[in-house]
Amino acid sequence: MNVQACLLALVISVPVSLSAQAGRQQAGEPIRGGVFEASGVVAVPGSSGVLFVDDGRPRHVLWMELDAKGAQNGRALPIPLGVPVTDLEDITSDGTWFYAVGSQSKGNTKAGYGLVRFAFDPRTRTISDTAGIADLAGILRRRVPELGAGSRGRAGSLNIEGLTWDAASSRLLLGLREPTAGSSALIVAMKLRGGPHAPFDRNTLETAEMSVLRLPTDGLGIRGLGSDPSTKSLLVLVGPAADVPGRQPFRLLAWNASGTSSPVERASFQPQLKPEGVTRVVNGGRLRTLIVADTSRYLFLD
Repeated sequence: MNVQACLLALVISVPVSLSAQAGRQQAGEPIRGGVFEASGVVAVPGSSGVLFVDDGRPRHVLWMELDAKGAQNGRALPIPLGVPVTDLEDITSDGTWFYAVGSQSKGNTKAGYGLVRFAFDPRTRTISDTAGIADLAGILRRRVPELGAGSRGRAGSLNIEGLTWDAASSRLLLGLREPTAGSSALIVAMKLRGGPHAPFDRNTLETAEMSVLRLPTDGLGIRGLGSDPSTKSLLVLVGPAADVPGRQPFRLLAWNASGTSSPVERASFQPQLKPEGVTRVVNGGRLRTLIVADTSRYLFLD
């Protein structure tokens, strides 16, 4: 083969190789230890692991440890939560406490707990001091008028699929898959009174400051929430708001929660992956974005 032919072959082969690599990255890796409908994830400070939730396991969160190259170290381990949360959808941490939320779209939303707070020790892999708030749906519908008037979705629908701690404003953010408002997704911001040492009970939400943020998404609903401390922005996974067949891809957006800028797309995913959890994690000495998927897979975005 002459020099020109060699150069031509190299030019043709490089894009094919990069495309194949991108495809493998988008497919992710299977989570070892079982089959998990992973719907939310959060990095655990001071450790090499993360906690994720499975919407089919109402009484557990799951511990997954990662090595310096981002590979799973051992199997995912269930950690008893101590209380039931129907349809667990996301998990976050304020640096002291961890919080987990149920969708409020399945079963009796007045039974069990809709939002829980707990402490987690990564050394012993144990949970303690769990406290929960029941009837989250009822509280939100009463306190947040925007969830009714002017919203789009099934009649009376409320489906929470995102939860993150907004450190810049010291508040919890609930991302809604349904309802939406026009072409925007809704995020309920809750500023809890009393700080991290205050009791966590129904009165906590009844007296919390609540407001609604509108995120332009072209009508897509929120499927997962995270935050990026390096840029003080939100990471938002969006996808179809309703369970309808289609080929609309999931997207990862970065957004300034103050609403002073438009969201920026960071990645796009094929719908069959169903990415539903996102967190930033220190791995191998650098800050990386970790995605977990409802299809029992995880992947890093660099």
